[in-house]
Amino acid sequence: MISRFSLLNQSELLKIHNAALEILETVGIKIDSKDAVKILQSAGAEVGENNIVKIFPSIIQKAIDRCRPQYSLFHRNTDREMVLGDGIIKHSVMGWMSEILDWKMGGISKCHAQGFGGVS
Repeated sequence: MISRFSLLNQSELLKIHNAALEILETVGIKIDSKDAVKILQSAGAEVGENNIVKIFPSIIQKAIDRCRPQYSLFHRNTDREMVLGDGIIKHSVMGWMSEILDWKMGGISKCHAQGFGGVS
């Protein structure tokens, strides 16, 4: 039997969600991708100096409403498909950082696979 594990209750999740909406609307978020800025601006977001984008709660809600309740992430090995939204908590390491703080060189560097021994 799989038991349900929850770190936060619905009330706590709602507080975090509402706080995130407030931050996105009032403070905004810096977005470096020109394409992402265009998409958000066309959806009604405000774009300010240095690509600080303020995203209104209605934009976020519209995006949430368009999401499917469940979807799959696929691996090269098809036996390792991961279904998200099925009520089972999962953990996976995925993604890639775009920049790193290079303390040896004293600055911010763009990441590339060759910088990590060609591992990707």
